[in-house]
Amino acid sequence: MKRAILRAELWAEARRLPFRIDPEDLSLCHAYADVGPVPRWAGVPAQTIAHWVRRACRHPVLMRRQRCFRLGLLGFRYLRMAGQDPELRYALDAGALPRSGPARTHCWVCLDGVPIIGTKGPGMVDLMQFPGRCA
Repeated sequence: MKRAILRAELWAEARRLPFRIDPEDLSLCHAYADVGPVPRWAGVPAQTIAHWVRRACRHPVLMRRQRCFRLGLLGFRYLRMAGQDPELRYALDAGALPRSGPARTHCWVCLDGVPIIGTKGPGMVDLMQFPGRCA
């Protein structure tokens, strides 16, 4: 029953997310994701949360070009609510820098230093992590 509720809540939250954050203001995005433990999600395994976050974000209507950011914020938020201590990491595609237009960035979630939602791609240069340090 707990997993069905988690699945439904993640699905709904994934659809509300574009209206709750401003991708241009990273501090507001981090404030959205940086929550405390919620007793009803205590004990839910990190792999279960990661699985349902990926499923909830499979077919984005909004934030289509920011899929990894959407996955990262939701995954980070729900892992925190389950009492975990994840890191939201950001990287820059160094190979895409010479071209004009916005820089291509990527984010993923790590738990104990191991990627759990997404991974760093080849040719990516670490930019920062939340919470934590700038690279």
